[in-house]
Amino acid sequence: MRYVPGKDGEDIPLTVFHKKNMKFDRKNKVLLVGYGAYGLNLETGFDAVFLTAVEQGWVIAYAHIRGGHEKGREWHEKGKLLNKPMVIEDFRACAYFLIQTGYTHPNYLAAYGQSSGGAVVAQAINLEPNLFRAAIISHPFVDILSTLLDKSLPLTIPDYQEYGNPYEKETYFTMMSYSPYENISVQEYPAMMISLSLEDPRVPSWGTLKYIEKLRNKAKEPTRLPNFYEKNIVVNIEDSGHFGPISPDLSLKNKIWEMMWLDKMLYEKDVFNIPETL
Repeated sequence: MRYVPGKDGEDIPLTVFHKKNMKFDRKNKVLLVGYGAYGLNLETGFDAVFLTAVEQGWVIAYAHIRGGHEKGREWHEKGKLLNKPMVIEDFRACAYFLIQTGYTHPNYLAAYGQSSGGAVVAQAINLEPNLFRAAIISHPFVDILSTLLDKSLPLTIPDYQEYGNPYEKETYFTMMSYSPYENISVQEYPAMMISLSLEDPRVPSWGTLKYIEKLRNKAKEPTRLPNFYEKNIVVNIEDSGHFGPISPDLSLKNKIWEMMWLDKMLYEKDVFNIPETL
């Protein structure tokens, strides 16, 4: 367990999983995982795919950012409602820590977020796309503002306890500042894999599809990687619910495929240089 200094000086727990005798030469492939919502701890239990990846040289880093429960109820309180922007800042701080301490370099750093964690990753990328080489966001809550303005959706009112009510002025503008869909801009984005389900009962598929369309329209042509297809924005539409396939075999297959894709994105020869000051 490492502790990362946050933007406001708060210590953010970071679990880093890697082989013994790893070299801190900034050349390790690192996957940074985050969630930060609903007072839930980020799961760090046994994962056969991640274990295999570590055996092949990957580093898996779990960012226990605000919004979870790793440091008690107060940790959740510090990452909810008007404090939501600090969750994204915590995730960025963990990325910087991994770079500055020699674990990796932006050319070898990938991000992963599911559901509300997908929103954290997507907004961190909006703010600083050069920080990551690739990212996977699975069933992401990326159209936060529009979704929570629609009171007819089953989870909108309950979600006001976590995100706040956007019909209140201060909450509206705070939400506008961190909702990933609203903050997509004209810049080069890292390679991204976005998974969604058309039958997702928690995150409406129309919000994710809106996000994908706007991202593809706004993103500049890739220069860091060859443009394999659609500006390296890959979409995986699953026949599943919010938590992915029910079948363990299919779930395992999907995760293997995700890691294979990340390997490909991080393996490609660099065609640009990132300043060593990062």
